[in-house]
Amino acid sequence: MMAGLEVSEKSPFLTVSRERSRDERSCCVICVGSTGSGKSSTISIVTGHQIPISDSAVSVTSHCQLYENLLDSGAAAWLDTVGWEDRKKDDSDTFREILSYIHQRKMAEVLAVIWCVTPQVRTDASLRRQAKFINRMKEGDIWNNVIIVVKQSVNPKYDARGALAAMADFAADSNIKVIGYRFVTDLAFSEIQREVIMSNSEVREVMNVLTESEIRDIISDRINSIPRPVKIIFSDSVCIDCGEEGDVRLMGEFCHMEAILIHTSTPSMCHPDRETRYHPTDRICKIHPEDVSVGRCGRSCGCGPCAKPRYSCCGRKETTEGCRQVLVCCRNVPSSSGCQKKYMCCGMVVDGSVKGCTSIHPCCGKEQSEEGCYTVCKRCGGVWGTRAQDCYRKEHNTKNLK
Repeated sequence: MMAGLEVSEKSPFLTVSRERSRDERSCCVICVGSTGSGKSSTISIVTGHQIPISDSAVSVTSHCQLYENLLDSGAAAWLDTVGWEDRKKDDSDTFREILSYIHQRKMAEVLAVIWCVTPQVRTDASLRRQAKFINRMKEGDIWNNVIIVVKQSVNPKYDARGALAAMADFAADSNIKVIGYRFVTDLAFSEIQREVIMSNSEVREVMNVLTESEIRDIISDRINSIPRPVKIIFSDSVCIDCGEEGDVRLMGEFCHMEAILIHTSTPSMCHPDRETRYHPTDRICKIHPEDVSVGRCGRSCGCGPCAKPRYSCCGRKETTEGCRQVLVCCRNVPSSSGCQKKYMCCGMVVDGSVKGCTSIHPCCGKEQSEEGCYTVCKRCGGVWGTRAQDCYRKEHNTKNLK
C-alpha cells in the first residue's frame, strides 16, 4: 500500500444500507476510465439503463451522456465519459467538454467520481493521465469523493495498486475507497464453475463474485458514505482581454492576441486651440473723440469766444493736440478688447480662409502623431475586452470577480 494512503476495508459481502440522507438530484456522479474498464456496465447496473457495452478496444461512448437513475428517483444522475485510449481529443478538450456538459445542466456539484480500472499492480502513463484529469476537477479536494472500482478483480486492494500509485502525487492524505468484483455472468466462467460458485457462498466470497444487485448495493453504500458533494464549477473569473466570464476551465480556447490603441476617425486640419481677440499693433496716437463746434450764439453774434471753434470733448481750440490716447489700429483706448481675432494655437488671423494649423483626430481631439484613444485587438480589430470569436489561441488573462 502506498504511504499515506488508506483503502476502506468494508467487505462487499457485508450487509449494506442504501438509505440516503440527502437529495442528490442536483448533483451527478462522473464515471471515468479507459475503454473496457467497466464504465458502461457499472452505469447500467446502478441506473437501470441498457447501455451498449464495448467488447473490444473500440469505445462505444463518443460524447458525454447523462443517465438518470431509473431505480432510485432521488439519486444522482450518472455521467458517462469518453474512454481514454480511443479519444481523438486531447485531455483539455475532454475536460472542458465534461465541465460544459455539467454546467449546461446546472449541476455545479459532483457527488462522486467513479474511477473504473482493470487489475493492474503497477502504474503506467494512462493511469497517471487519468489521475491528473480527475485532480483537475478540484485539486486535492476531489479525492475525498473518488471511488476506485476494479473490474474482474479477486483482490481489489491488490489489483488497484497501479491506480493508487498514480494518484499518490495528488492525494497522499485522502481516504480512497476501493471496491472490486467479478460478475457472476462473467463469460470466463463455465456453466459448471458458475453453478459451483452460486451454490457455495464461501467459494463465491473467496472468488469475489457478485450479482448485479450486490454490486448496485455496494456502490450505493460507498457513495452514501461520502460526507458531501464537491463543487467543481465556479463562476468567479473574468478575462480582462476578451470579457468572458465564468469558470476559467470552461472559457473558450480563443482570446484576443494583443491590445493596441487606434483612432476611430480620420484626421483633419483644424485649430486645436480657441480664438482670442487682439490688437495688431500697440502704437498709440492722440485724438479728439468729438467734433469741433462754435459757441451757443454761433459765428453771427461776433463775440470773441463764440466765434472761435473748439472741440466739444475737451473745449480746446481746433488746432490743439488730441485729448485722448488711442490705438492706431482701431482708434480704441489701449485697454479695450482686441479689434481682430486670431487662433491661440498658431496666431493665424481668423478670416474663414485658413483650414487649420494642425492635423487632429475628431474622435478625441488628439494630434495625428499622438497615440490612439480606443483599444482594439491587433489581430482581429475587435474591441478589447469583448468576445474574441476565433481570434487567437492563448491562455486567458483573468481576474477574480470578487
